Amino acid sequence: KGSCTDVADCLLSCNSFEESDCVLGCLELVGPSNAVAVSDLVTCMVTSCGSTAENLTPQCAAGALANSCQPEWTACSL
Repeated sequence: KGSCTDVADCLLSCNSFEESDCVLGCLELVGPSNAVAVSDLVTCMVTSCGSTAENLTPQCAAGALANSCQPEWTACSL
C-alpha cells in the first residue's frame, strides 16, 4: 500500500473526481496504516469544497490542502 501522501497525490492527479477509474485506483493505495489520515484529509476536502461534482474538484482540493486543510495535510505527510 502507499502512504497518505501517495493517495492524496494520486487523487489530485485525476482530471476530476467523477473519473471513477482514477479515484478507485488511488483508493487501492489506502491501507490500515494510512486509513485514518486519508479519511481525515478527504473529509476536510469535502467540508472545504462541497460534495457536488462541480465544486469538489482536484483543483479545489489542492487549494484546500494549502489553506484550510493544512493540519490534515501535515498529519497525512508524517
